Amino acid sequence: MRANCPYEPLAGKRKCYWHWLMGEPMPAQIRSAGERRTATLSVIAWTARVPKRDWPSGERWCAGCQAFVPLFYCSGSVCKACASERRHAKLLREKFGITPEEYQRILELQGGVCFICRRAPVRKRLAVDHDHDSGAVRGLLCADNERGCNHAVLGSLEHNSVDGALRAANRLVDYLDYPPAQRPR
Repeated sequence: MRANCPYEPLAGKRKCYWHWLMGEPMPAQIRSAGERRTATLSVIAWTARVPKRDWPSGERWCAGCQAFVPLFYCSGSVCKACASERRHAKLLREKFGITPEEYQRILELQGGVCFICRRAPVRKRLAVDHDHDSGAVRGLLCADNERGCNHAVLGSLEHNSVDGALRAANRLVDYLDYPPAQRPR
């Protein structure tokens, strides 16, 4: 158990639920916030604010997930998961001109996976891929800067090709289907 943690550890674990949750990927933390919200709203109506005098010691009210959460799991006036959702929604609106609902619709159209490699996100949300000239959103791709499809595959093709990403991608397919070393002289 963590030093000075007032919460009971999970069965078979050395961490309480909240410390365990902090180690989980953000999508899992957001799902947990949604579950808290659903559970609370099935019992009481939406409450934007609970007076500080009514907060249990060491906790605060998160208006996002409609639950009391430990202070160490807070980011300002909401829990870390709800804060992450808010930041993501703001980024989507300001940088890409789409809503979280539109992001979710694209994610569902892609089956919840990166369009190129077909892997589901683990630690990070899928990145919004867009045309840098027109700003048009194309889809969602892996977000890892070193190995993710958004940077390592598509970004590399777009930025390092003399004649464009599409021609480079066609050459890549040709290379894999019929490698130069296997061609007759």
